[in-house]
Amino acid sequence: MTGLAGIARAFAMTDAVWQRHANPWSAWSRVWIGWWALALVLEWLWLNPRAFPRPRLFEAWASRAGMGEKVLIVAGDAVPRHRRMAALLSWTAVPGIVQFLWRFWVLRLDLVLLGGALGVLRKVCFLDRMVWLR
Repeated sequence: MTGLAGIARAFAMTDAVWQRHANPWSAWSRVWIGWWALALVLEWLWLNPRAFPRPRLFEAWASRAGMGEKVLIVAGDAVPRHRRMAALLSWTAVPGIVQFLWRFWVLRLDLVLLGGALGVLRKVCFLDRMVWLR
């Protein structure tokens, strides 16, 4: 079992949950609410794939990305090029996320935005790669 499959299992990602996670609102609804609410952020990460109804159609970019994540986890060894690219995009997002968190802590809004943009850019590239798998 890969690390991604373990995360999906920890989040209890059933077929029905994956389909609800494919709702575009699930992809665009992240809200950063501060250090004091870290538990709420972690809870939202678990709740997010379940918070929205299953989309009527799976043709939206974000819907295809959500279902592509499932393909990556279920058929990961069958799509090694995509698995490597997903890992690369995930790991290269780490410096932006670290920058975002540190600057958030020291209240440097200009660099919070830079770090956030670097992390989000990698996430969007990751989601685009997932669309290829759908």
